[in-house]
Amino acid sequence: DVCSSNLEPGYLRHCGDLDLLIDPADFARADGAVRGAGYVPSVAYPGLMTRILGHDAAYDHATAPSVELHVRVHSHFGIRPAAGPFLERAVWQTLSDGYRVRVLEPADDFVHLTAHATAHFWSKLRWLYDIYLLLERRGELDWEVVAARTEALRVWPAVLLTCAVLGGEWGVVAPLTRLAPGRYGEMRALLPRVRRMSWEGS
Repeated sequence: DVCSSNLEPGYLRHCGDLDLLIDPADFARADGAVRGAGYVPSVAYPGLMTRILGHDAAYDHATAPSVELHVRVHSHFGIRPAAGPFLERAVWQTLSDGYRVRVLEPADDFVHLTAHATAHFWSKLRWLYDIYLLLERRGELDWEVVAARTEALRVWPAVLLTCAVLGGEWGVVAPLTRLAPGRYGEMRALLPRVRRMSWEGS
């Protein structure tokens, strides 16, 4: 959970939905737990549309944020890596209300957040701010590990394009860019086109 990992306790950040990563073998149990909490299958994203968007199941609630179940971390750029390795590396976080939850390990979190932002053309500025906070608050990130995870998932362009947006628009430099200067330069060259396709064109 981005909020619990990177924000100060009590910080107010709008929550659009809750994304839960689960092992496929636990899908029926998770589905039952979500329904038992008062959720119903989403009307906005039923069946095939839900899977096209990368959600394995989506649910709505009358008074709470929607919930999405995922059995894969990524579903863009032609890759759909299984949840298993990410769940094995997940780390425990204690929320401000005392609940303990497992969240993506910081290196996995960085790769996921940057690739996810690119996939959605940075349509929500809070996604960029989440990455900025991760960089500010997670100084222990091993960038060699981040590079290896990026390489394993074959998402260098997606990750570095968001890094280019952060650098070009906000002046925030992700240390990962120093490990791939040539690739990063190529992504920076795309910034004028990115501006026209995303925020300036919206």
